[in-house]
Amino acid sequence: FPVTIRAKIKTAGGDTTEAEKFIADAKTALTSARTAYETLKTATDTADNATTPPKQIMTNMKNAVKTIDKYLRTAHQLLQKTVGNLRGVSQLQNATSTKAD
Repeated sequence: FPVTIRAKIKTAGGDTTEAEKFIADAKTALTSARTAYETLKTATDTADNATTPPKQIMTNMKNAVKTIDKYLRTAHQLLQKTVGNLRGVSQLQNATSTKAD
């Protein structure tokens, strides 16, 4: 997430450690999805020249798409957790500053 948001939360005394972990895990999932996509792309590009039976090629492609979907869903869930975590930290900081005023 943008450094300015993290800086604002940290300046207000918030802890962004968990959110940063979620972001790192989401980036890892997206990298895995990209890798799976490149594998799928290569498989489709070479399908015409392959000696593998077409049925097996289609099965492999379907499995690759499922893998990509899994990684993208994981990244999405992690980003949702990040937003929820940051909102919670922000609300805690707002509540604390309101009580102190």
